[in-house]
Amino acid sequence: MTFAGSSKQTVMHTNKKTLPITSLMLLAAAVLLPACSTVTVDKQASAKTISAQRGNIVTDNALSSDTASALLSAGLNEQACMQQFDLCLTQLSDSMLNRHYRPALAIFAELHYAKARQLSDSKKLS
Repeated sequence: MTFAGSSKQTVMHTNKKTLPITSLMLLAAAVLLPACSTVTVDKQASAKTISAQRGNIVTDNALSSDTASALLSAGLNEQACMQQFDLCLTQLSDSMLNRHYRPALAIFAELHYAKARQLSDSKKLS
């Protein structure tokens, strides 16, 4: 037989077990949360951020990060690309999955502009 009194004791006994677990979880949260507030982030000027994200051969004297990344993913570097330009373009177009999309056209345009600047500078020096 089950008595009504014994079921109340069981309920009370269960509540007593969850109280220490809840207390322990709250204590752990109180200890760990302040640790998250010690992380700091350096502020960067917005002009520098925009320049790093949008800079290219026209605005800076360096290739854009997208073009440099495309060269690296094709196993090429800028100097070697400028020295053997036609081979570089062939290897780059072979490494790109879809040559007819807009970012690829921007990369090729930037490389051609960079090569034109290099040729112009070399003619001025000679």
